[in-house]
This record gives sequence, C-alpha cells and structure tokens, in this order.
Amino acid sequence: MKYKWGINSHRAIYDKIEEAMENEPRDFRVLLNFWVGRWVEKWMKRVKVLSARPKLPHNVQKRIERAKALYRGMGRRRELKNMVTQKLMLEGEICMAELIAENLIVEEIAKRSRGMDQDLKSVMLDPLDIFNSLTPGISRLPRENRPLIYLNVKLYTF
Repeated sequence: MKYKWGINSHRAIYDKIEEAMENEPRDFRVLLNFWVGRWVEKWMKRVKVLSARPKLPHNVQKRIERAKALYRGMGRRRELKNMVTQKLMLEGEICMAELIAENLIVEEIAKRSRGMDQDLKSVMLDPLDIFNSLTPGISRLPRENRPLIYLNVKLYTF
C-alpha cells in the first residue's frame, strides 16, 4: 500500500488505514477483500513450499553467496531495491515484492560475476544498469506462472 499511496513512513500508512476504516468502512472492506484475494492468488503462483533446502551445485551456491556479499556492500542498494519493488508492484506482483526484488537483484549480480574467481571488483554494480537489466524480465512476469520464492519449512519441529 505504501507504493500505491506514495507514502514512505509506516506511521503515515497506519494513519491512512485507520482514517479509511473510520470514515469509509464499507469501501475499506471492499478494498481489503480485493487486495487480500489478489495477494493470496499471487502467493499461490510465486511461492513454493519445500520441506528441505534445495540442493544446488557447489559453484552456483558459492556464486550466490558472493553475489549476496556484493549486494550488501553495494552503494545505493536501498534505492535499487525500492525501484525494483515499485516496478514489481506496477506489474501486479503484490506478494512479497521486496523479497522478490532482493532475489532478482542478487541473481543479476551472480549472473554478472559468472566466470570471475577472485576479481570481483570488476563486476559492474551500477544500480541503474542493474535495474535496466531487470526491467524486461519484470515486465514479462505477469505472463509467467513460476515460483520466485522457495520457502523452506522444517517439518516436525515441535
């Protein structure tokens, strides 16, 4: 909702929701019902629940870990994540959009670092370039029905 209303503050979002609940309760219920329905629909498309962590080849796992480290040390990463999240929202990806955005960014960095063993400084980490690389794929997402998040659930932990 913060992207829909263009509000950055969590407190301002809560105030806006409370105001809508008090002043227009029927309209708010309709909006909430529609939004929750869309969220659940997207969750079913985009999230795959697993009982065990997927086995990735060692070199792929290592490249993803390096990409995560590069992402954490990257300048303007919050701005990049916000831009990717907003693009996802504009394309109708309302379920876990921030997590999807972060995963897409890490995947793009991992793709760029392919074939580079130790010289990671030469990986191009321009946020705008990464955003421009991700945009066409994000625009295609509404036509795809594949999971983007793999949720690992440990069974029998009680």
